[in-house]
Amino acid sequence: MRLNTWMRAVVAFTAIILLHAAYSFFCLNKSVISQTESTKTELQIKPDKQIVQQHHQNILFLKTHKCASSTVQNILMRFGLKHDLNFALPKKTNYLAYFGNFSESVLLAPATKTGQKYNMLVHHTRYRKFLKNIMHNDTISITILREPSSRFESSFHFYLLNKRYGKNFTEFLNFLPRTKNGISQIYDKFDRDADSAHTKFDRNQMSFDLGLSRDSFQNITKIRQFINEIDREFDFVMISEYLEASLVLLANLLRWPLHYVAFLSLNSRPDVKKYKLSDMEKEKLVQFNYADFLLYNHFLKKFNDCVLQYGVDSLKKDVEKLKRINNEIKDKCVIQELEKGYRNTISYKLKTDDWICTHSAKSELQFTQELRDVHMARLEEP
Repeated sequence: MRLNTWMRAVVAFTAIILLHAAYSFFCLNKSVISQTESTKTELQIKPDKQIVQQHHQNILFLKTHKCASSTVQNILMRFGLKHDLNFALPKKTNYLAYFGNFSESVLLAPATKTGQKYNMLVHHTRYRKFLKNIMHNDTISITILREPSSRFESSFHFYLLNKRYGKNFTEFLNFLPRTKNGISQIYDKFDRDADSAHTKFDRNQMSFDLGLSRDSFQNITKIRQFINEIDREFDFVMISEYLEASLVLLANLLRWPLHYVAFLSLNSRPDVKKYKLSDMEKEKLVQFNYADFLLYNHFLKKFNDCVLQYGVDSLKKDVEKLKRINNEIKDKCVIQELEKGYRNTISYKLKTDDWICTHSAKSELQFTQELRDVHMARLEEP
């Protein structure tokens, strides 16, 4: 009798322990899933001190061309500079072995005197799995995509592709065939010419940046295999048409407060300079960039899933909060928007030399050189 009573007591005590563990596990995961909820403000969330997690700082950002990637890169560079992190930097310009083999010889210097791994890689390069070899094991891999027809229109004018194709944009659109599934003999010639010219800029640019070879551009099976591989390799893919929402979700993933992802738009054209595509022109460009079309649609669906998981109402509130922060920065920092950036993109005349102002408005090349100087000075310290 005494034994049975003792066993019942043990079982009851064990049940209480398991219930408490289950509750703690649920709360822990809930605190990681969402930075804010519709019923809470950022300042009201006070998780248990034992489960407070630090801001994530090891990040590989695959910088795609003409996808608002310069704005995202600036956010990451500001965070890294403020927190004294180690960047994988190119020795010159803003490209890390875009063509050819990637090795540590293309980097400015070791991460530290003892050759430890890097916290951040945020400059242009083509994605290859072994990029992760120079990064920490807990590195979060991210990138950003843009609707393919508008991305190509932007790229055509920014990179002066009229010189490559021998046609202005309207002539080029008229020249493109109407086709299906991105297959055309005309496209074959474009791809061969681009490879022989060793050019960075052409059709299916996002897929090429992410590692798809041009000889796979008209192979649907290989394109889908490539998309599945990128899905496995990357933790989060932002969508430039929903930049503020993307940044709210990114802040949640990285456990950053929203003001860390505030921004001034960089390397963008005024709206009046953008060509308005007809439906037929969009369809032609979608076919011309069919690998990008499949890539974009795959990750747009995943992005929508992330929105639902975060909560639509919560996301709307946090997007509005981020917009308010952005407006505060603009009001504090900017006297006037100018068109004096690279290729007449938007730049800013500033009111003050406050750090957040100068660095939010700083061009990629200027910021990269500042990081080089900081990095080399760190290595020279006794």
